[in-house]
This record gives sequence, C-alpha cells and structure tokens, in this order.
Amino acid sequence: MLYSTPLHNPPITLSTIKGLGLKMQARIYVTGGSSHAGKSTFTMLLLSALLKLGIKSLGYVKPTTQCEKKSITTIFCEHNSILTTGSPVVYYKGYTRSYLKGQTSTRSETHDLIASTIDANFSSVDVLVIDGVGYPAVGSITDTSNASVCRTLRSPAIVVTPTGVGNAVDTYDYCRCYMLFNGCDVLGGVVNGVAREGFYDLKSVREYVGMGLGNKGEVLYGVVPKFEELVDIRDDDLRMESMVKEGGLDALTDEFLKNVDVGGIVRDAQVWAWRNQPGSEGGEIGVNGMRVERQWQRQRQQYQHQQQHHHNPPPEFSMTTAPPPPPPHPKTSVGDVGVSKGVKRTREEIEKEAKAQGAKGG
Repeated sequence: MLYSTPLHNPPITLSTIKGLGLKMQARIYVTGGSSHAGKSTFTMLLLSALLKLGIKSLGYVKPTTQCEKKSITTIFCEHNSILTTGSPVVYYKGYTRSYLKGQTSTRSETHDLIASTIDANFSSVDVLVIDGVGYPAVGSITDTSNASVCRTLRSPAIVVTPTGVGNAVDTYDYCRCYMLFNGCDVLGGVVNGVAREGFYDLKSVREYVGMGLGNKGEVLYGVVPKFEELVDIRDDDLRMESMVKEGGLDALTDEFLKNVDVGGIVRDAQVWAWRNQPGSEGGEIGVNGMRVERQWQRQRQQYQHQQQHHHNPPPEFSMTTAPPPPPPHPKTSVGDVGVSKGVKRTREEIEKEAKAQGAKGG
C-alpha cells in the first residue's frame, strides 16, 4: 500500500534543500477544511517551527480578510521580525453587493492588486506562508475564493482539516477537488486539534488518516495536538500579547515539530516551485509537477491491486508525460465577465450605506 511521507529525522532545513540546488522561493498557501478549523493557529505554529529550524527569511500574508483586527499570527510576526503586510483585499461591510453591482474594483484589477502586493513585498524571503480565509470556496461570490487567489499567487496549498479519521479524509478530499478544479495543486494535509488520549488520539489519527490519504496517493504531513492554551485566544487581546511576548509558544512549537513534518512541507513547496516555474518543463516530471508523479503512483497502485484479482493490462501512463490539463472553466478564469458595470464608489460610501442598512459583514 502507498502511505504518506514519513516524518524526517533529522528535520530537513532550508540549507539542506538549497544543497540540492532548489533555490526557488517556497510559497505555502494554507486553506482550512472549514471555518474555524484552526488554520490561522496552524500558520503561526508553522512560522514558529520554521524559526526553530533556523529559517530566518520568512514572510506571512493574508491576501483577503474580513477582520482587520490584529491576529495572534500578525502579533507573532511583528514580535519576531517576520516580514508581513496588511491584506490587499478587505471584505468590508457592503463589499459583496457593491462588487456584484460593479461598484468596486473588477475581478482582474483585484487579482492584479493581490499579485503585485505580494510580489512587491515578499520577493526577498525564502519561505512565504499565505493564510487563506476559511475553506477553499470562501470568497467565490466576489471571484476571490481561496482557490483563485492561490492560483494567482502561483502557490501550492496545504489543507488543514478538523480532527477525526473519516471526517478528516472526507474533508481533505472535497477541499482538494475544489482546489484542483480551479487549477491549484495541493501538496497534502494536516489534521488539527487532535486529542492526546482516547479513540481519536494523536497516534491513531496519524496512522489511519495517513493510510486513508496514502491509499489515494496523497500526503499527510502530520497531526497537530489540541492546545488548550490557544482555544478562543483570538477574542482576547491580552492573552494573545502574553502568549507571544512571554515565550508561551516555545513548548507548543516543540510539540508541533514532533508531530508535523515541517521540513517536508518546505521541501515539497520548493520542489513544486522549481517544477512549475514559468517557461520550465520542470525536469523530467513535466509542468504539472507533483500532481503527475502522484497520479502515476496512484495508477500504479491501482494496477497492482487489479493484478492481484484480475488480469487487466497496465495503464498507459508515463512519469515523463504529463496528462493534458483540464479545460479552463469560464466561471473560474480571472476576467471581468458576469459582473454588472456600475458607477465606482469609495469604501467609505459603501460602508456607510451598508451600516445604515444593518450589514453585519462583507
């Protein structure tokens, strides 16, 4: 059977990766299996773990957001001199309806803004962690879903799922399908909020989710324990400040590193970037990169299974020949079709009217 990548011991550091001659920037887009799946907490612990591995050239950005209040991740970045910047796109009150009326920036203008902001601010960092909003389809009504933004930023994705076994694998599957449909590669998954004891403890969830994903040719990078110290911390400014500035994350980061293959995530993100750089055939694998390799592995596994029960011929598939990419879908292309053309309005005008009408969100 094909199982997920084992944890690396010792961990792979950036110097090890660069020793292989892979000097591309590693971009890691983090999307959640659901709202409040612990995605932002995961990104903070990932950044903290990268610092402990000796990777100092780091960047963090949230390309789209509904909340402009400082998160614990932003506080952590500022405290540890990790390069960060504000979100280029804010879903302020009234944004969605005004976008549909054509009163805000167009689809292409919005994606150009996201790409130019990230490229201008983060071109010098070795690893850029990109924090999505909720699950993959969030933002689709304004043509800025996680999947479309991930594609615009030329980044592979990691899916953070809630705990469980069947639930984790099922959640990963539908998230991965949405991302792939929109032209994004998914490197693998991480299960968050896992109990330390009981039927769904760290050991059993890692084993069985690893088997479930591995049987599909997918990768489980690890499981994140449920940290009581971080529960509901986003609503408590004092707790956030104290946790970050008084060393409260040190022990949590150590435990995170024991359970998550951080080095493997960075390695795979850099390999993906190298194989998918513009104008490159990506070595012998092809422009579809790791997806081709995993599809080949999956088909080989299916063939081996068939050979044990039937006598079917092997599939005609080569690692050196990438399968044709899926045809572009008109609704997922970055253009400006389908949006009404209206008179442009300022954010202040839109928010004032939306608040007066009782808007609670974007």
